[in-house]
Amino acid sequence: MYIFIVAETCGLFPKDGDEIDLAAFEAYISLTSSSIIDTIEIKPENFLIVDDYKSVFKDTVIGVSFENDKLVAKEQEYEITNSIFDGESLLDESCFPDKYNKYSMLLLRQRFFKSACFKTKIQKWFADNNITEISQLNGFTTADDISKIKVITTPSSIKFMKFGTLQKWLDMLEPTFGIVKHEKPTHYFDGRKVSCHYQLINTLQLSESDVNKLLEPSLDYITKVRSDPAILRYHINYPYKEMDINPIVSKNEIVFKLLGVNADFAKTKLYYDFRNDLVRSLIRELKQGHILINGNYSTLLGNGYELLRQSIGKFNGESIIGKGNIHSRRFEYDKVILGSRSPHVCAGNVLLVRNVACDEIDKYFDLSNEVVYVNAIGENIQQKLNGADYDSDSILLTDNQLLIDAAQKNCDKFKVPTCFVSAKKIKRYYTNEQKADLDVKTSVNKIGEDINLSQQLNSLFWQHIYDGQTFEQNRELYEDICKLAVLSGIEIDKAKREYEVDVEKELNLIKKKYLIIKECVDRITGEKIEKIVKPVFFKMITRENGYDLNPKHYYRYFDTPMDYLQKRLNSFNFHSARENTDEVLPFSSIIKPCANPNPGRSYREQRDRIIEIVKNCNSALLELYIGYDEKTKEEKEEVKNQANEIKQECVEYVNSLLINETTMYLLLATLDNKMYRRISRRIFTILFGTPNKLFFSMVEDNKNKIEKLEESENGDIILYDITYKKIHS
Repeated sequence: MYIFIVAETCGLFPKDGDEIDLAAFEAYISLTSSSIIDTIEIKPENFLIVDDYKSVFKDTVIGVSFENDKLVAKEQEYEITNSIFDGESLLDESCFPDKYNKYSMLLLRQRFFKSACFKTKIQKWFADNNITEISQLNGFTTADDISKIKVITTPSSIKFMKFGTLQKWLDMLEPTFGIVKHEKPTHYFDGRKVSCHYQLINTLQLSESDVNKLLEPSLDYITKVRSDPAILRYHINYPYKEMDINPIVSKNEIVFKLLGVNADFAKTKLYYDFRNDLVRSLIRELKQGHILINGNYSTLLGNGYELLRQSIGKFNGESIIGKGNIHSRRFEYDKVILGSRSPHVCAGNVLLVRNVACDEIDKYFDLSNEVVYVNAIGENIQQKLNGADYDSDSILLTDNQLLIDAAQKNCDKFKVPTCFVSAKKIKRYYTNEQKADLDVKTSVNKIGEDINLSQQLNSLFWQHIYDGQTFEQNRELYEDICKLAVLSGIEIDKAKREYEVDVEKELNLIKKKYLIIKECVDRITGEKIEKIVKPVFFKMITRENGYDLNPKHYYRYFDTPMDYLQKRLNSFNFHSARENTDEVLPFSSIIKPCANPNPGRSYREQRDRIIEIVKNCNSALLELYIGYDEKTKEEKEEVKNQANEIKQECVEYVNSLLINETTMYLLLATLDNKMYRRISRRIFTILFGTPNKLFFSMVEDNKNKIEKLEESENGDIILYDITYKKIHS
């Protein structure tokens, strides 16, 4: 027990009743219990700890502060302070294990230590700068030889220094560090595409025509998925998002394998049902703003070259890439790039930067396409990205010209919402009562409510602009949206520090201020009732978050990007793009003839027993989902878990039976029987969910060649902006 406490607190032993920064202490002792994917060995003598650096400058922003017991937002020139190395470290390339060698960042955690460690040629840097002795370094280390320096970090990553000395932390440090994560490419088109989100779309000055153009590639893709089995097969092999997972395998995998066995499967009703479900799912994704665009999510590396210079005392406070620039190998150089970090609240959070080449960065940093080098010296990038730091924060980056053009409209008017709300100086003591009080105060998080309100106000802002109002006429509205940007950061940070702002009170004040009421007539009673007006896309947000629509809300189209998107998708009819008639083959047509033309009673009884089991499974699932729409989000999640258990039990039972080819043939033949129409798809997935290979062996081997897609510059099929050709597998 004593050993565990030492490990958890890194040798810090606050006594009961001691005054302490309780919020920070409780947050940092949890670092050792983080889930990890691997470990790495770094010795205490491998560390060089240099000073953090704060860039202080003036900028005209929307400053949000807490004055006279209320939140205040106003545009004026303020002094901005950026901690430019906050939460990051440089890790020598020799320390990256072989299996992580293709990555450029490892998020490491240890006792009271958390840092995003970026792959750097530290020893080459020392050699190129004639650094051969420890005495030439500008920092603290216990190393006795320059070759032992493998990590360059700052106190911002060593949380222990808020409570104890650096020497004590090094004395307590063990060599095993947990690898929490690394940067990753997106799942879309080999990492070349990224899924946009509604928060970004609804803060851009997009016209209805712009939104329609933005949707064109996605709608074209859906049309092609629906009309061509080869394209659908390509899609489900690289799925956008898992859909309705069977306990053993996904429906995607079932269809993918069957399309590879028999091309005629694409003419069966089971295929058409799956295809239509898939299309509806893709449309639903688009309604949430999940539009694929060129780009990725990139982890932020802040002023890493400057940190190298800091390590040898040559940093002079200047940036190697300069203000307004980034360095990313993912995009063309000398091009404008748009960036957005979640949560994304308003137009002032949209990052517009130029991607620049930099030989010095490439010389000493081995950066993947999923790491972006940014600058915080003299520019307000950290607040523009809603309180970003460099402990593995990532941002969406894209060169989509349509989005960039929209962001550049009046961008100078949308000043950055910048937080000047100080953490509250609360005397906390190390007692169980104080711990409980802190838990209560941090247990309720308003981030979702904050973001939803911000998008409602953004919709109102764009409606006013569409109606002919000026930015100046809506300055107060924009300033209130900026308050919400700051409040979102406070909500995220409150696990580590306490603020004097009553977030719920501020949210309610802003809600009340912009409440729109519409008088409606109750359809049943005929009485006049008042409803709160919301944008149409809030229907989608509410349902996708697992909640029921509020009968007190009235949804109408606003002239705002996300409602333009709903309007276009509601009018899109994928049926119009299909052939007039789909040839429908019975599933039995692709089953091999039964070797036993006159199956005996025992085979039919086994078939009927399995069908009865599937019926019982189906009935149990239907009963489980009674009143589903009235349940809470947590209750709905529990229903889904129970449903998976029921399906799993059914799969395991069927798998335990000794099913031969005759019984399997009889079962597969029932898929076309109208008697079993209600459970045919369930029979299909249950049979496929078992590890039994017999199912596949019963499907007729392919008589026609299977077509699949292959990326080709000379192809005649375009999916988004990538060309493919068909080949025979």
